[in-house]
Amino acid sequence: VRHQCPDRARHRLAFATVAQDHVEQLVAVVQAPGRDDHHQQDGVTVHLAIPTEEQAAKFFGVPLAAAGVQPIWLRIENTSDHDFWLLPVSIDPDYYSADEVALVTLKKVPKDQRAAHADQFRQHALPFFSAARSTNEGYVYASHMRGGRFVDIRKFH
Repeated sequence: VRHQCPDRARHRLAFATVAQDHVEQLVAVVQAPGRDDHHQQDGVTVHLAIPTEEQAAKFFGVPLAAAGVQPIWLRIENTSDHDFWLLPVSIDPDYYSADEVALVTLKKVPKDQRAAHADQFRQHALPFFSAARSTNEGYVYASHMRGGRFVDIRKFH
């Protein structure tokens, strides 16, 4: 399934968009009926939101856009009987691992807080494996793009 959303997000196989609501409210927004568009295919539903630069900086405590990072929040609900893998390179071939994000934003963090800083990005990262009948949510750390972006999500089992 290919679809170009008004905010320029595109997903293959499953997609959803949420307006750029506050990062701390993303889970509540996704859970509120009628507040998000979503797509379900073969028992997999994907919700997606891209926080603004200000929202991301407030949530993570550092200016990610200044470091070239754009967090993309996803919730993957797998109600099927199959396990799936998300391939983050389909979202951004130059995506960052959680540790890479921590490293590129390290200069803004006091030395005594650097371990907690790295743990924060790991804790909020989306697991790439989606077991049958499970729900995962978190961030994929993509390259920063001003304005809209295309997002291509592929699932493999």
